Amino acid sequence: ERTDSPPSIPIPLLHKSNRTLPFTAEKEPRAFFAGDCSNFIRIALADTLANSPIYDMSQVHPCVGGPKTGEADPSAHLEFNEFVRQVSSSLWVLAPAGTYPPAFTLYETIQAGSLPVYISPDGADAQRFLPYSDLGLDWDADLGMLWGTRTRGNLAGSLAKLPQKLKARSVEHRLRIARWMRHLFTIEGV
Repeated sequence: ERTDSPPSIPIPLLHKSNRTLPFTAEKEPRAFFAGDCSNFIRIALADTLANSPIYDMSQVHPCVGGPKTGEADPSAHLEFNEFVRQVSSSLWVLAPAGTYPPAFTLYETIQAGSLPVYISPDGADAQRFLPYSDLGLDWDADLGMLWGTRTRGNLAGSLAKLPQKLKARSVEHRLRIARWMRHLFTIEGV
């Protein structure tokens, strides 16, 4: 084993610099998700959360395409401007793992000044995939929320508890951290 190589440090997964989401201070007390069906967590999101009486999950859209349905249905995707509007105006944005452990949505959420809920199939090990943890950022306590589940069987029950957890979280501190750190989640900041 080599000991002279530097440790691996996750960096944000970003789009081109012209796709940085604008910061918006005003947030609606709701959660948002829209994306492809690239894993079992994403497939379960809309079905489990759509009718929550506890927290506004009305903007948690069914995912499209992926392993269950094959090719994505273009009519089911939000236009990019609508996606930006929803991410920017929602207090919480569900950012489940996708093809890679962290998804683009995780970082777009922070760019917009909203709070990410990173939903990972890696359970308690989820933080190891997230940038700046090595610098002391505690994603669960300081910024958004980590929500891990290792089994498909427990997923619906686990996700059903999510709206109550979101409602109970204090948000002012997290919003300040998101505003302060947002530049680190842009091409220029990395």
